[in-house]
Amino acid sequence: MLRIEGLKASYGHLEVLHGVSLEVPGDRITCLIGANGAGKSTLLKTISGLLRHVQGGVSWEDVPILHRPAPWIVGRGIVHVPEGRRIFPRMTVDENLALGAFLRNDADGIARDRKRCFELFPRLAERIGQVAGTLSGGEQQMVAIARGLMARPKLLLLDEPSLGLAPLLVTEIFRTLEQIHSEGVGILLVEQNAFAALSIAHQGYVLETGRVALGGQARDLLADERVRAAYLGG
Repeated sequence: MLRIEGLKASYGHLEVLHGVSLEVPGDRITCLIGANGAGKSTLLKTISGLLRHVQGGVSWEDVPILHRPAPWIVGRGIVHVPEGRRIFPRMTVDENLALGAFLRNDADGIARDRKRCFELFPRLAERIGQVAGTLSGGEQQMVAIARGLMARPKLLLLDEPSLGLAPLLVTEIFRTLEQIHSEGVGILLVEQNAFAALSIAHQGYVLETGRVALGGQARDLLADERVRAAYLGG
């Protein structure tokens, strides 16, 4: 369980999160939806240790993780796939995946996880030696997710995985996320594609201007008139 209590986060003097509280079970897909500027990406950066101007409580498996270094958090099983992919564009697909396992020294396990990534994303197997910056946007997103999986996460934080992708690729990415979850990985998914996110999630939260406005089962949020009007086109 990831538990967040009264979380505040700032960029300099600008406070972006204003006392956010929510829970993310490690055995579920939880989605976080909201407009641009609501604080969704800031929340993920806070969880993964990338933001330092923070107050409140964040715990994972009953262990406080706020103010811990990002590599320590990765070592505890929380892995962040950031918005914009942030792959290493001058390195090959295989080199990007290898960097995802930088905290590990179990060669056999790394080899098995590498093989599994290529099973999940067959296109990457075909481009294993290709420089990642020359891939399509969808293929780069696959690299970013696969690199995250190479750290063997218990909880995967995904920030806008569908951003800029064609509808068919979005369907493929979300189907793969369901497969990843079925293999025992919890997911916290930040998405502007609210319908797609709520369709695969078990539970969700709506973030508005740095505060949790709504939370509940995903099917209930899909049916909520306020959510439909604001994020689902009616």
